[in-house]
Amino acid sequence: MNWIKTEKFLRYSGGKAVVLAYIEMDSSGDLPAVNAFTGRTISIGSYAHDISSGDTYCLNSLNEWIKQKNGEVFMGNALTIGNMPVDPVMGDLSVVEEE
Repeated sequence: MNWIKTEKFLRYSGGKAVVLAYIEMDSSGDLPAVNAFTGRTISIGSYAHDISSGDTYCLNSLNEWIKQKNGEVFMGNALTIGNMPVDPVMGDLSVVEEE
């Protein structure tokens, strides 16, 4: 099982919202395809957190999920503080804002 914990709208493409997403999942076997969520396309630079192992994955330009090392700077503009990703555009991804 997987779900989008938080997302940032980037643009529309092909009638779908393109989003930068932070995804939670039960295990790495649940890594989603870029079009797995209805009405959305997941953008390069999106994160996925494997709850069972604690591993973090980042989506590259080939739509491949790449396993990241804990605490390592990756994708040029994102880093982790502790185990939680922080992005200059999206902010602290550990905080879910209520709408």
